[in-house]
Amino acid sequence: MPSHRRASSPSPSARARTVAIVIALACVARAAPVARAYSSRAGSCEHAAVSHGPEGPTAGDGAYALRLGAPGVNVPGATVAVELRGARAFKGFLIRPVRADTDEALGAWGAAMPTGATTHGECPMFATHTSWHQRGVTSTVMPWIVPTLAKGEKVRFEVTVVESYSRWFSFETTFMSGASE
Repeated sequence: MPSHRRASSPSPSARARTVAIVIALACVARAAPVARAYSSRAGSCEHAAVSHGPEGPTAGDGAYALRLGAPGVNVPGATVAVELRGARAFKGFLIRPVRADTDEALGAWGAAMPTGATTHGECPMFATHTSWHQRGVTSTVMPWIVPTLAKGEKVRFEVTVVESYSRWFSFETTFMSGASE
């Protein structure tokens, strides 16, 4: 028959030491800065305002570009393709279509957003990424519904692209109503 040994309880000093270690770890964890990588959407509705990595964007556009499909901004109510494309994969983005002279949000994003894209929960006039983008993609195409614009009025697409936690870019592309492009 196997012998059974009764487990001894820890001494009061060992328990006190364990409690002190747990409290110290909790204090350190609470004091540590919180990293906000926002893997499921942009953390801010602001253009060029990434809440992680360096304070400002990497210089230039990073070889990323925004293209607008036909008929551009010329047909109110039309759904046009907005493509964000880069030579290197990106993991996050925020696209803000605004009236160039007032910064007022313009248009709307169509319901048929592709995998990896959605409207921003706090600012639904803007498009952003979902957690699917953590894999990294070189292109995404989203449906944008053109607002009513006067001829000659300009729409500025403000774009923030996150390539990695510490490397991101910010650029703008402007389109004019009534122009051939």
